[in-house]
Amino acid sequence: MRKLIFPLISLVPGVSSGIIVANYSSFVNDRFENDPSFVGAGLDFSGVGRTTNGRWGAMIGDNYFVTAIHFPATGNIQFLTNNNPSGAIFQYTVAGSFNVSGTDIQTGYFNEAVEPSIARYTYNTNNANALADLGIAGTTLYLNGDRIAGSAGTILDHVVAVNQAESWFEEGTDVIQVPGSGGINNTFSNDADFDQIVMFENSESQLQSGDSGSPLFSNQGASLRMEGIAWAVVLPPEFTGNFDTTASGLEQRSGTLYGYLGSYDTDIQNVISNASAPIPEPSGLALGKFGLLAGMGVLLAGMGVLFLRLLISTT
Repeated sequence: MRKLIFPLISLVPGVSSGIIVANYSSFVNDRFENDPSFVGAGLDFSGVGRTTNGRWGAMIGDNYFVTAIHFPATGNIQFLTNNNPSGAIFQYTVAGSFNVSGTDIQTGYFNEAVEPSIARYTYNTNNANALADLGIAGTTLYLNGDRIAGSAGTILDHVVAVNQAESWFEEGTDVIQVPGSGGINNTFSNDADFDQIVMFENSESQLQSGDSGSPLFSNQGASLRMEGIAWAVVLPPEFTGNFDTTASGLEQRSGTLYGYLGSYDTDIQNVISNASAPIPEPSGLALGKFGLLAGMGVLLAGMGVLFLRLLISTT
């Protein structure tokens, strides 16, 4: 029997929930509080966009973005070039998209390049069969989620929390590899369908409905690199095992699952090569706080599932 895995869309039509963050602080976790204590201070989140109905898209090129197949960013996607909530909002219309076969990763595109000050993210392309292959073990990772509970959030409802990589789950296997000499392998009841990064929570934090398609980042020398795209949650007791580096007994956890982009680099690049090239001169509309402003605006390699333990900032 397969375990219950819930894609991160609402199970009740028209309702979505905000990300759960332990020790949440608006100043630390809300991007658009624009506060010096923001957990992502000094990092550029401008390439993370939202549609007007709250869906996520993250830029990987001048006019290409990644999102979730089951919860895709369609219609218009909005971006802000910094963390100032009163800044100009740049809006672009999705011209088309292509699915990465066998995954929940979708690559979409605009017919025009986005405003130059909007970030374009690289993504991890490492072939991976173990946690160490990713090059991010023990480093800070950033997850993105919706601030609003009970309705779809907007571009301004952007919460960021931090995590560290914990263990690895290989596609096509049911074994969760816990690194370290004291770690043990835990068996899940079904194999991974495709390569995923998985964040475990234990009364700490968890993505919720409405967060599908949001990116997971690592910090590469003060620059964000994308690691995966959120697609589902697994609830207790579905993940039961020893998730620490010491064999200290079993526990149950929830899990947030991300599609790992690096295993599908060839597919993503094939999609990009077959899509329309951007119009040379960008023409996205900039929207101000009270309406339109004058001016022009300018996703197969190694396979596995990465497990993360959340380390919430409390500063």
